[in-house]
Amino acid sequence: MPRERRAHPDEDDPLDPMRRHRAADLPQGLLVCPAALEPAGSVAMGTSNAATTSARMGASLEDLVPALVRRIAWSGDRHRGAVRIELGAGELAGGTLLVQADDGRVRVHLDAPPGADPRRWQERITERLATRGLITDSVEVT
Repeated sequence: MPRERRAHPDEDDPLDPMRRHRAADLPQGLLVCPAALEPAGSVAMGTSNAATTSARMGASLEDLVPALVRRIAWSGDRHRGAVRIELGAGELAGGTLLVQADDGRVRVHLDAPPGADPRRWQERITERLATRGLITDSVEVT
Protein backbone atom coordinates (compact mmCIF):
# COMPACT_ATOMS: atom_id res chain seq x y z
CA MET A 1 0.00 0.00 0.00
CA PRO A 2 1.65 3.30 -1.06
CA ARG A 3 2.17 6.01 1.52
CA GLU A 4 0.13 9.18 1.24
CA ARG A 5 2.05 12.38 0.67
CA ARG A 6 1.56 15.07 3.28
CA ALA A 7 0.02 18.26 2.01
CA HIS A 8 1.85 21.03 3.81
CA PRO A 9 4.06 23.86 2.54
CA ASP A 10 7.26 22.49 4.10
CA GLU A 11 6.96 19.11 2.38
CA ASP A 12 10.24 19.61 0.49
CA ASP A 13 12.13 20.83 3.56
CA PRO A 14 15.15 18.50 3.96
CA LEU A 15 15.01 18.99 7.75
CA ASP A 16 11.37 17.91 7.98
CA PRO A 17 11.24 14.86 10.32
CA MET A 18 8.81 12.97 8.06
CA ARG A 19 11.02 13.53 5.02
CA ARG A 20 14.04 12.21 6.96
CA HIS A 21 11.97 9.21 8.03
CA ARG A 22 10.96 8.48 4.42
CA ALA A 23 14.59 8.86 3.31
CA ALA A 24 15.61 6.21 5.82
CA ASP A 25 13.48 3.74 3.84
CA LEU A 26 15.48 4.38 0.64
CA PRO A 27 18.16 1.94 -0.54
CA GLN A 28 21.42 2.89 1.16
CA GLY A 29 23.26 3.91 -2.03
CA LEU A 30 20.76 6.69 -2.64
CA LEU A 31 21.70 8.52 0.54
CA VAL A 32 25.17 9.62 -0.60
CA CYS A 33 25.92 11.86 -3.55
CA PRO A 34 28.89 10.31 -5.40
CA ALA A 35 30.23 13.73 -6.42
CA ALA A 36 30.53 14.67 -2.76
CA LEU A 37 32.90 11.75 -2.24
CA GLU A 38 35.22 12.56 -5.16
CA PRO A 39 38.69 13.87 -4.35
CA ALA A 40 38.74 17.66 -4.62
CA GLY A 41 40.37 17.92 -8.06
CA SER A 42 38.99 14.86 -9.82
CA VAL A 43 35.47 16.12 -10.52
CA ALA A 44 36.64 19.44 -11.92
CA MET A 45 39.36 17.77 -13.95
CA GLY A 46 37.07 15.02 -15.26
CA THR A 47 39.28 12.19 -13.97
CA SER A 48 36.46 10.25 -12.27
CA ASN A 49 35.72 6.90 -13.83
CA ALA A 50 32.61 4.74 -13.80
CA ALA A 51 34.13 2.07 -11.53
CA THR A 52 35.10 4.62 -8.89
CA THR A 53 31.70 6.29 -9.01
CA SER A 54 29.89 2.95 -8.84
CA ALA A 55 31.93 1.84 -5.83
CA ARG A 56 31.30 5.10 -4.03
CA MET A 57 27.57 5.01 -4.71
CA GLY A 58 27.43 1.86 -2.60
CA ALA A 59 28.82 3.71 0.42
CA SER A 60 26.21 4.57 3.01
CA LEU A 61 25.99 7.12 5.77
CA GLU A 62 26.19 4.27 8.25
CA ASP A 63 29.67 3.49 6.87
CA LEU A 64 30.87 7.09 6.59
CA VAL A 65 29.64 8.67 9.82
CA PRO A 66 31.56 6.38 12.23
CA ALA A 67 34.76 7.03 10.26
CA LEU A 68 34.35 10.82 10.35
CA VAL A 69 32.32 11.63 13.45
CA ARG A 70 33.04 10.80 17.07
CA ARG A 71 29.65 12.01 18.41
CA ILE A 72 26.64 13.78 16.97
CA ALA A 73 23.49 15.29 18.48
CA TRP A 74 20.70 17.30 16.87
CA SER A 75 17.34 18.80 17.63
CA GLY A 76 14.84 21.08 16.00
CA ASP A 77 11.46 21.67 14.48
CA ARG A 78 10.31 23.16 11.17
CA HIS A 79 11.68 26.60 12.00
CA ARG A 80 14.75 26.06 14.18
CA GLY A 81 17.40 23.40 14.46
CA ALA A 82 20.84 22.67 15.80
CA VAL A 83 23.46 20.00 15.27
CA ARG A 84 26.62 19.45 17.32
CA ILE A 85 29.26 17.22 15.76
CA GLU A 86 32.47 16.08 17.42
CA LEU A 87 34.82 15.30 14.54
CA GLY A 88 36.89 12.14 14.73
CA ALA A 89 38.98 12.14 11.55
CA GLY A 90 40.88 14.40 9.22
CA GLU A 91 42.48 17.77 9.84
CA LEU A 92 39.70 18.75 12.26
CA ALA A 93 39.80 15.54 14.34
CA GLY A 94 39.07 16.48 17.92
CA GLY A 95 37.21 19.64 16.92
CA THR A 96 33.55 20.39 17.56
CA LEU A 97 31.19 21.89 15.01
CA LEU A 98 27.95 23.56 16.11
CA VAL A 99 25.48 24.61 13.41
CA GLN A 100 22.29 26.43 14.37
CA ALA A 101 19.53 27.48 12.00
CA ASP A 102 16.68 29.79 12.92
CA ASP A 103 14.06 30.80 10.38
CA GLY A 104 16.43 30.29 7.43
CA ARG A 105 19.44 32.03 8.99
CA VAL A 106 22.52 30.01 9.93
CA ARG A 107 25.11 30.39 12.69
CA VAL A 108 28.23 28.23 12.70
CA HIS A 109 30.79 27.80 15.46
CA LEU A 110 33.81 25.55 14.99
CA ASP A 111 35.99 24.83 17.98
CA ALA A 112 39.03 23.77 15.95
CA PRO A 113 41.66 21.44 17.35
CA PRO A 114 45.22 22.62 17.99
CA GLY A 115 47.17 23.05 14.77
CA ALA A 116 44.18 23.97 12.59
CA ASP A 117 44.24 27.42 10.97
CA PRO A 118 41.10 29.18 12.31
CA ARG A 119 41.13 31.94 9.69
CA ARG A 120 41.41 29.49 6.80
CA TRP A 121 38.53 27.37 8.12
CA GLN A 122 36.36 30.44 8.75
CA GLU A 123 36.88 31.60 5.15
CA ARG A 124 36.25 28.11 3.78
CA ILE A 125 33.01 27.61 5.72
CA THR A 126 31.77 31.11 4.86
CA GLU A 127 32.49 30.57 1.16
CA ARG A 128 30.80 27.16 1.06
CA LEU A 129 27.66 28.43 2.77
CA ALA A 130 27.52 31.46 0.44
CA THR A 131 27.82 29.31 -2.71
CA ARG A 132 24.81 27.33 -1.49
CA GLY A 133 22.81 30.53 -0.99
CA LEU A 134 22.54 30.19 2.78
CA ILE A 135 22.10 33.35 4.85
CA THR A 136 24.70 33.31 7.62
CA ASP A 137 24.50 35.43 10.73
CA SER A 138 27.94 34.38 11.87
CA VAL A 139 30.75 31.93 11.21
CA GLU A 140 33.09 31.71 14.17
CA VAL A 141 36.20 29.55 14.39
CA THR A 142 38.23 29.40 17.60
